[in-house]
Amino acid sequence: MLRALAAALLLKDEEAVHLRALVDPPRAGRPRPAREYAGPQLVSLSDAWADTPALVYGRYLDLLAVNSLGEALFSWLGSQTGLLTAMFLDPAARVSYRDWYVVAQGCVAALRAANPDPDDQLLQKLVGELSVRSPDFARMWAQAAFGRIDVLVNNAGYGYLAANEEGEDDEVRALFGTNVFVLVNVTTAVLPATRARRAGHIVNMSSPGGRAGTLATYGHQPGDPARAARAVIDAVTAPKPPRCACCWARPHTTSPPPSSTPSKPPSTTGGR
Repeated sequence: MLRALAAALLLKDEEAVHLRALVDPPRAGRPRPAREYAGPQLVSLSDAWADTPALVYGRYLDLLAVNSLGEALFSWLGSQTGLLTAMFLDPAARVSYRDWYVVAQGCVAALRAANPDPDDQLLQKLVGELSVRSPDFARMWAQAAFGRIDVLVNNAGYGYLAANEEGEDDEVRALFGTNVFVLVNVTTAVLPATRARRAGHIVNMSSPGGRAGTLATYGHQPGDPARAARAVIDAVTAPKPPRCACCWARPHTTSPPPSSTPSKPPSTTGGR
């Protein structure tokens, strides 16, 4: 919208930059918040509630204290202290809550209400990790922020540079898990909404290496598992027909420069 406004006003580049700064001024960096803890008086108070389960958790939904009934009620947590992470990643949560979806939405809403600063580094780390590992969280977080999802950009991924005999199985599986299956799972989570509205865009980040067709992960020549994963992304996206009749979403694939994707070197402790 700002680009269109700048073009309509015939603004020069520096004037367009100034316009953007007026609309969205840069935020000053904030110090990292101090470690949260439950004060001794609060712990004593919750322990005194013999007939009421009580949990004390922090702004990132980390469990800070719990009384005996709370431990019994939330026994599915085990030794976990991250309530939000457990809610989305521990299968026991979905067994413990018949209305898991409603409870999970409440956790997302609580996280947003307690953390209004989008530049909070701990918040960014938590949201980023959960968005990659849980399509349900990614969808709920986006819907809570914007009301609905019109454009999905799948950009989670990294490189893994290794000759075929050097790459570890676990590393290659982890790479495909992030680069391919996260994309598939998040897309699957978003498609029902695009189908209901008959509108939407899905942008999948590929790579020039993937489009070059370098699929060799095993063999006599050095391979690049990341290229293989990105080639799968191109095949999954396959923008034909222009609009998928089944989901009413326009698929797109774009490739960043080769140097923009961080690469992970193989471990020196072993190989295939």
